[in-house]
Amino acid sequence: IFFLIKEYIPKCRTSIGMIDLPNGKEKYEFLVKVILTEHNISVDYIHQFGLLEVERIHKEMKKIQDILQFKGTRKQFFNYMRTRNDLKFKSKKELLSTYKTKLKYIENNLMPTLFNTKIKSPCEVLPVPKYNEEFASEAYYQEGDIDGKRPGRFFINLKNIKENSKIDVEALILHEAMPGHHYQLSLVNEHQDYPMFIKMYNVESYLEGWALYCENLGEYETPEDYFGKLVMELLRAIRLVVDTGIHYYGWSYNKSYNYIVSNGYETKKLIESQLIRYISLPSQALAYKIGEKCFIDCLNKFLKDGGTDIREFHSKVLEDGVMPL
Repeated sequence: IFFLIKEYIPKCRTSIGMIDLPNGKEKYEFLVKVILTEHNISVDYIHQFGLLEVERIHKEMKKIQDILQFKGTRKQFFNYMRTRNDLKFKSKKELLSTYKTKLKYIENNLMPTLFNTKIKSPCEVLPVPKYNEEFASEAYYQEGDIDGKRPGRFFINLKNIKENSKIDVEALILHEAMPGHHYQLSLVNEHQDYPMFIKMYNVESYLEGWALYCENLGEYETPEDYFGKLVMELLRAIRLVVDTGIHYYGWSYNKSYNYIVSNGYETKKLIESQLIRYISLPSQALAYKIGEKCFIDCLNKFLKDGGTDIREFHSKVLEDGVMPL
């Protein structure tokens, strides 16, 4: 502690971005290419794309606000949605039951219309272990083993169920479980002809891009469900702006924080944890939205070239396992 206080901290810089390191902009550009496996995309393009996506998603949210006949500002509407009692779970048992029911519905009704290939590995829905509740995110996925002995596991954080909302259920399942991480990773693990290096290969922009793309495949029968999807997408769009803002354009902590407060849905506590993530892991947060964009661009090309069966498209983009964008 003495060393930290007397020696280390006084010599630390007060800025937060890579731009203030020697050759910082160039190093950040290199990290962007590494995380995206896409060498023809500029940081300027990513930043501007993020700004446009935030604007587009806000317009979609305004449509939901109008459907629900809510009169007020965007921030007031966000607070209204966060505090609606009918969107809260009454108990941990109800929360887990809701997720399990929705997952089973997607497996039985949605998956056959979107995919030709079935997987064997089941996906369990479990609470985050007590010892990790304080540090874990709202939800995360742990893939099954290659031998098929351990199933995939979709964990929900039950630390404070007042912070969990029913609007998150469908989009979270689509992302973390089916047809997102669980389906895609199980497909790779169960493929007998893949060499081991393919099964172990990790391209975050492909993995997270696929999972975010899958959030677009839901039915979202209620305005609230679709709003939940937009909330999650908005966070990923904001990441494009703030990550590049911090590390390439020299945004301060306060400027970054205020941008998220002005445009995002998250509470102040979550914003602070997100900012620490962006500062500590330059470029990682870009993987989601840019990866999703790649899959959507491929889908549009498939349709333009005369493709009609989305199951055929999904088979194509998944058939060789994880690959660079």
